[in-house]
Amino acid sequence: MKTPACIFSYSGDALPLRECINGAISAGLVPYVFDDSHSPLPRHMVTWIQENGGHHILTIFERNGNLNGTKCAVGIVRSMIHAMILCRSTIAIKLDSDTLIIDASPFLEMSTGVCSLEIDRRDAFGCCYSLTMADAVEVYIHLSDGEVSADVPEDLAIWGAVCELGLHHKMHNFNPAGGAFSAVPSSFHPADCQKFSVCTFGNLPRTPHGVTNSMQKLNKFLQLQTKNIM
Repeated sequence: MKTPACIFSYSGDALPLRECINGAISAGLVPYVFDDSHSPLPRHMVTWIQENGGHHILTIFERNGNLNGTKCAVGIVRSMIHAMILCRSTIAIKLDSDTLIIDASPFLEMSTGVCSLEIDRRDAFGCCYSLTMADAVEVYIHLSDGEVSADVPEDLAIWGAVCELGLHHKMHNFNPAGGAFSAVPSSFHPADCQKFSVCTFGNLPRTPHGVTNSMQKLNKFLQLQTKNIM
């Protein structure tokens, strides 16, 4: 049984998306790219996804910019359920296209999110999280029947629902010494990223080219490390 990595993308993500997919495959995941029909990826990128171990699915739900709104959150959860059905999996991981997953294991036991309780406090981040099939179905029903907001970020909507429903889950708090995830600055050494399971590169102000170059730098380093071990 393979675990799907659900990546929600659009035309502006074409550059970093390749690196995100390569990282997901290296981590043992099956990439499912959920494209935005209102601003879809170029055809050559869709072909690349399909030729390099990924799956491309066009979606119609409104994303309100950078994945905002209750309806967007419902669309994301519904897409994750779809990927789990296709993969015959009981859990799915959601990834941002500007994020590299190095080790998926911290996200595979149960519904798992990432947060920061001390530094730049935020109850949930959308760069990487997982939902089990059972939890995803409950969250989908809860959000579909609840109050509609156009402004709430998808991560806060989804994890707010997880907490309101009292679902068993885990949250990884950011720890600069190492752990589940970190935002990576524009200037970094790849070796410093190995202490994290997930590295996200989209923290502002970053350009698509800058994000892509940083992700490519880390991917190449990790590939060399794997070859040296083998």
